[in-house]
Amino acid sequence: MDAALTVGIAAFAVDGFGARSSELLPAPRVRAASMAKPLLFWAAATVEPFATDHAAWEALARPAVTHSDNDATAELWSRVGGAGILAAISDLCGVVWTTASDGEHEALRLLITANEGATAYASFVLDESHAAQQLRRWMREVPAEQAFGIREVAGATLGIPVESIGVKCGWFGGERAHAAVLAEV
Repeated sequence: MDAALTVGIAAFAVDGFGARSSELLPAPRVRAASMAKPLLFWAAATVEPFATDHAAWEALARPAVTHSDNDATAELWSRVGGAGILAAISDLCGVVWTTASDGEHEALRLLITANEGATAYASFVLDESHAAQQLRRWMREVPAEQAFGIREVAGATLGIPVESIGVKCGWFGGERAHAAVLAEV
């Protein structure tokens, strides 16, 4: 199948019953693009050097989430180490991710399925740590030009104010787009 036609769709819900995810349309692993940046920074906040240096973490995390700063993400990955971040992701939400062997910086070669992304985001939403809460606030600050209208569609569909909707979108090449939407109702 042509990679441009590969579509994976998964959803998650977090409520009084806990977190649940469901793979609605299975697909192979693809590069996660910027959609995974909040998850990478969430994991990195739990390990050194960022577990004890919140200011350094925040200086990288905010631009990576709000403006998809690839350099900040690459620096995070380099300072923690890819193995450390991937182990932290696994510890936090039980998913095991890998990276592609070619392309840009290793942090930008993360390979995941849609269901793994939904599972990770469900765990992320349940986390009440300062880092997780801050990342979710920054997702609500992603500018309109990087939200691609998704915030407005989610608000209209769910009947909630757009200010309560966090988004993180990404694209890999011209053929794949990714989006995570967090709606606080």
